[in-house]
Amino acid sequence: DSVLFTKDGLTFINFPGGRSDNPYNIPDGVTLINEYSFRYSKKLISVTIPDSETSIGSSAFKLCSCLQSFTVDQNNNYYKSEDGVLFTKNQKLLYSHLLSTYLI
Repeated sequence: DSVLFTKDGLTFINFPGGRSDNPYNIPDGVTLINEYSFRYSKKLISVTIPDSETSIGSSAFKLCSCLQSFTVDQNNNYYKSEDGVLFTKNQKLLYSHLLSTYLI
């Protein structure tokens, strides 16, 4: 389906820029979203992050001009979302389209 993962399925490498799955559900079992994985995904509006996710690389969602919200599985021990904004569990802001903030 043009989305690229490592062979073992643990690392998310690339989401095609023109793809328009909304929301895009990162598969269960993925533990790492590589840096710049979603860059230039101009049709992406929403991302769902599974409970298995433990690491999100730098600028993973950079230049996603339509990205409006994140949903994080409530059992995730590392990340959470509130009102569509992505945070670490200790409340460090990672991404908010409202503030045009891209900290990851």
